[in-house]
Formats: sequence, structure tokens, C-alpha cells
Amino acid sequence: MAAEAYTNLSSSKMPNKALLTILVTILSILGLAAQQRTITVVSDADGSPAGDAYVLVHSLTSEGKKYSVLTNEDGVANLKYTGPVFIEISHASFVPHSDTLKAGESQYYRLIPLNIQVPEVVVTGQFTPEDPKRSVYAIKVIDVKTIERRGATNLRELLSQELNMRVTQDNVLGSGLSLQGLSGEQVKYMIDGVPILGRLNGDIDISQINLNDVERVEVIEGPVSVQYGTNALGGVINIITKTDQGDKINTSVNSYYESRGTYNFDAMAGFRVKNHFFGASMGRWFFDGYDQDKTRRDVAWNPKEQYFGNIKYGLTFNRMRLMYSTNIFNEKITNRGAPRAPFNVNAFDDYYYTFRNANSLTLSGEIIKNHYLNQVIAYSFFRRKKNTVFKDLTDLSETPAADPSLHDTTTFNAFLARGFISRNKIDRKLNYQIGYDINIETASGKRIESGSQSIGDYAGFGSVSYAPFNWLTIQPGLRYSYNSAYRAPVTPSLHIKMNPAEHLIVRMSYARGFRAPSIKELYFDFYDINHNIYGNLDLEAEYSNNVNLQVSYNKPFKQHHLIKVTPTLYFNDIKNDIELIQDFSSGDEGNVLPYTYGNLSSNRIVGYNFIVQYTLKENFSIGFSTAMNGRNYQFNDTLSSDGFKWSPEVSANANYVIPKAKLRLTVYYKYNGQFITPYIESDGSVAEQIINPYGLLDFSVGRSFWKNRVVVNVGAKNLLDINQVNTNGGSGGGAHSVGATSVPIAWGRSYFVSLKLQFSKL
Repeated sequence: MAAEAYTNLSSSKMPNKALLTILVTILSILGLAAQQRTITVVSDADGSPAGDAYVLVHSLTSEGKKYSVLTNEDGVANLKYTGPVFIEISHASFVPHSDTLKAGESQYYRLIPLNIQVPEVVVTGQFTPEDPKRSVYAIKVIDVKTIERRGATNLRELLSQELNMRVTQDNVLGSGLSLQGLSGEQVKYMIDGVPILGRLNGDIDISQINLNDVERVEVIEGPVSVQYGTNALGGVINIITKTDQGDKINTSVNSYYESRGTYNFDAMAGFRVKNHFFGASMGRWFFDGYDQDKTRRDVAWNPKEQYFGNIKYGLTFNRMRLMYSTNIFNEKITNRGAPRAPFNVNAFDDYYYTFRNANSLTLSGEIIKNHYLNQVIAYSFFRRKKNTVFKDLTDLSETPAADPSLHDTTTFNAFLARGFISRNKIDRKLNYQIGYDINIETASGKRIESGSQSIGDYAGFGSVSYAPFNWLTIQPGLRYSYNSAYRAPVTPSLHIKMNPAEHLIVRMSYARGFRAPSIKELYFDFYDINHNIYGNLDLEAEYSNNVNLQVSYNKPFKQHHLIKVTPTLYFNDIKNDIELIQDFSSGDEGNVLPYTYGNLSSNRIVGYNFIVQYTLKENFSIGFSTAMNGRNYQFNDTLSSDGFKWSPEVSANANYVIPKAKLRLTVYYKYNGQFITPYIESDGSVAEQIINPYGLLDFSVGRSFWKNRVVVNVGAKNLLDINQVNTNGGSGGGAHSVGATSVPIAWGRSYFVSLKLQFSKL
């Protein structure tokens, strides 16, 4: 077109050559504009633009002629070839795509996010950071997207919907967890590989573990005692925080409101300067208490206020990384008492203060070729303080209670030094890991025997990974330890992973577990209006033998479809299982049953899981899971439960993204079946305490705005309005007041909204 115009103009005898030049230029530009075409590239998950996608364009009319272009921030790239072309689109976050375009044709492409095909890297129990498909462990990963979809603000809310996990609630001691039928005392909780200090009633209060700075949660079910020692007899829950960023600057502000009286706010910022990383976060979470009876002062769910923060610094050099982290947590729980008769003008109130500080220094990376080093040194401090005040309800003045037994402060200090060196080269048949583990814990306070006690655990461990064939990996492991309070056994394990067919993984394992009684179980006494628990110096250490079989079938089919089927069988035989038991040799104090820790002869647990998950382009996914867990108690040589006590679980979830509206819809449902706990009555007979079944149903809707800088999530939790669940038999099934006929589960149906603002700069 431009050439024709030039010919016509040349043949005419125009004297003004300047005008001729201008006209030719204008017509040429108009001709190119008429022929220009574009491609637009967006995410198939939410329709957001895929900026900086690399587009390689091949001309189909001129052999060998090609060029490349990047999409802009709107996901648009201009193509300069007007004829037929073949294009290849690639992006770090999406599945590559190619297509053939006709002459003059523009096109709109939706790329599939890589995260339905590329798995996350896991670190828990591994020689090196590892693709979970290559791990001999069956590791459950709960990523940050799942956390956001559920609207979970703490670990309690996140795990309450997980299969094979049951959350318990004590409104003074906090929230506990059972995993594969084992209580929280037998589960090791860690943040970035550092154990969390501060077990109350033997368990960690998981409602204190906030998720504002969490990248993912890794869970291994079953003993991991070779790698992590005592308390890992039932499994490991490792919370992985955000320790790096690709952008130079990252900032975010989060706010959260829930209709039962929860008001949360937190903020974080991080920036990178060459090989240095700096990060910090802080927040305040507040809950103003709740009870179904709006007239009560002594509410079922106590008011709670939490402040927290952390600071991180990272340095990378020579394939190594040095990371320092310090975390601070402070909580106040107000336990209001009922107005006292006869005038109801005063009451006794309890205040529970928790302070936790954890510091860690980690050096990790490739120390020499194909050899990975991980060294952690950590110090943790935990303080639990209780004060009782006499409160005048007319003028709200407070006076400390005169009885010194109503005031208490207990502190814990822990030192950890843990390191290992490993080789994990894919093309080597033989790889290995060897390391050491030192844990020293000290407790002091007037409720601790002799005022102060300390326990040390010193261990060496090692594992060998042998792959005689590409489809088979055999990994034996061994741990030898010295415990200052108990004779610790040699702890072996054997894990086998097979890939007998494409998309099929079979894992089999045997592992022995060991758990020494904690300082609290040995020396700590806890008594208030609802509890009467005291330590037992005659406790014996726990031992276990666990076998596990899991089959995982992960098959993509057709285009962008993915189905995963995972059945699991497990058996755990625990000797000297430590449980809270009623002590009928002591009289009741203030109508509160005395409890102490005691050893059962054995506790056998058998169960299965069956999980099915289907995903389509990550626009839609649906999952169904079922589990059955049976427990058999042998109290002593003559008393036992009547066979296995079975408890079923069912969970279902669905996620759907409406691309045009950019809405994400999420539904989670968890059914917890009848839960039976046998116990010994005062007359020596075996009775049962039964917690009735219940279900939890959550729903949320999320949307991103302003190029993902603003994220809004609204929804409803506990749509079935569960509060208390009735119990049959027993006295409540725990170290609580006499006559309890129900246990707290949740504070009923609630509605929430969260708003997140996030900004980044490359």
C-alpha cells in the first residue's frame, strides 16, 4: 500500500519535494497501523494480566526469520509480522503455550498456572529442600493460598478442617490437637525447624500460633523420632515462614473482622539489597469474649488480646544462606468470675499472661559440591503468669487477691543446637545424612518441684538413602540419644518408596518412636476453679512401633485435568502411653476432680485415610476424604477397653474461580464422628466418655483488585452453628470440674471480612 502510494506520487510532477516526503511518511505509518496486531496473555486462574511473558515469534513465510517480545503490564504484546506466524509463550509462573496465527490475526490466551503441575519444595525431615514426590515421607503441605481461602488467622482455625486431626478447646489452657489419634503431647510443633516452647497441660496452645507471616505448613503423620527426637512420636507440624522475596520491596497491611467480636490488624515489610534480606512484621489481635447467654459475665469463651512481632535478616553468599530471626508474642486472657451472692456486686477475676520469645540463627546451603549443610542455634523463653483480683462491680476497682496460691508465675527456657550435613545427588545411588541434636529445657516457679528443674537431651542421628533402581529408594535411619532424666533407646526407622508405574508412588515405613516425660508431666502442679492437675515423678518414658503404607496416584489426563487418589493404612503400638488419669486416692478440692499423669500399659491405634482430589485448570477443584481411627487401651495387666473404639471422619472441599468476575468461591466441610475415650472409675471398672459427633462448614468468597494489590475475602465460619457438643458418661473427659456434660467446640456461626493491601517494587 505504501509502495503504491509512492509510485503514484513519483509519477506526478509535483514541484514540492518536502510535501511529497511528508505524504509518503504519513501513508506508510497509516499502512503499518492498519496491519498491526496483538496478543493478550492472562492467568487462567483469575484473569489477571501475565506481564513480562516471553513471546518468540516465527515467520511462516520467511524460513528462519524470528524475533522475541515481552508482554507489557497489561499482558499485551505487539506483533510486527503481518503474515502467518508460529508463536511460543513462556513465563516463570505458567505452563508454556504455543499456537499458529493466520495472517493479520490477533489472539487472547489464558495460561495455566504452574502450581497445579509443579509441586512445592518441602524441608521437614529431608536431606535437602526436596520435591515432595521424591521424599520417602508422605508430607501434607498446606500452602498460603489455602490459608487465605479458609480465612484462617491461627493454627487452630487452619487445622480444624484437616483430616485425621481433632482440635480440642480449653478456654484457660487453650486449644490442643490430636493427630492420628495421638494427643498433642506426642506431636512436635516447630517454626522453621525450631521447637515451639510453652506446653500447657502437655500441649501447645495452637490458637497462639498466628499465620500472618506463614508461607506454608508441612505435616508428617507418624513417628519422625530419628530426625527430631522426643515429642515427635506422633508426628511433626512444621510452620514455614516467609524468609525471602524476589522483589526489592514488599509491604502488606492486613485487617480482619469477625462477627463474634474478633478485630485483627497486622502489617509486614521486607526489602532486598543485593544479597541482603530484611523483614519485619507486627500485629494486634483482639477477641472480646462470647457466650450464648448474653447476660452472663463469666462467659464460656474468654476475652483475649494478643500482640506479636518478628524481625528477620538474611545474607546469601557462596551458595550459603545465613538467617537470623527473633519472634515475640504477648497474650492476655481475662477469665471473669460470676457475681458473688448475695448482692452480686463483686467477683473474682483471673488474668492469664503469656509471653514467648524465640531467637534462631540458621546457616544452610551447599557447603561443598553436592553436600548440603544445615545448622541451627536457637534460644527460647516462655513465661506464664496468673493473677487473681477481687473486683468491685460498682466502681470497677480491682484489688489483688490476698491468697498467695491464687498468683503464680512459671518460666521455661530452652536451648537448641541442631545440625546435619547431607548429600542428595539425584544421579547417585547412595546418599546420606548425618547430624546431631542438643535440647536443654529448664523450668522454674513455685508450682515446680523444688522450684526449678531441668532436662537435657543429647543425640546423634543418621540416615542412608539407597536407590538401586530408578523406581526404588530405601532409606534406613538411626538415632542414639542420652536423656538426663530417662534412659533413651536406640531409635531406628526404615522407609521405602517405589514408583512401580508412571504417576504411581508407593510408600512403606517402619519407625520406632520415643518420648521422655516433660518437665510439666513430672514436676508441675496446676490448680484453679476448673483444674486440679499435678505431676508424677514415677512416670516411665513412652515407646512406640509404627508401620505405615500409602499409595498415591497422581494423574493428569486430557487437557488441564488432574486427579489424585491417596489411600493410607497405619498402625501404632505405644507402650507406657502417658495420659491424664483421675486420682481417686486423693480427695476432691473445691469439687474439682484431681488428675495426674499416668502410664497405660499400651495404647494401640489403627486407621486408614482415603483421599480423592480433582482439579481442572485450577479454575475448579473438588476433594473428598474419609478416615477411620480405632484406639485400644490396655490400662494394666487386668484392665483394658473392650476392643477398638472407632471414630470416623469425613471431609469435603470445593474451590471455583469465576474468570470473568474474578471471584474465588471456597467451601470446606468436616464431619467429626463419635469419639470414645475409655477410663478407669473409682471402683476399678472401665467406663467410657463419649463425645457426640458434629460437623463444621465454612464458606468464603475472595477477589483481587488493582493488579492484585488489594485482596478482599468475605465468608461465614461454622455455618452449622456448633457451640457445645454433648458428652455421655464420665466427668467431661479431662481435668475439669465435676459434672461437665458438654465440651466447647466453637463459638457458633460467625461472619468475617478481611482486607489485605500489598505493594511490591522490582
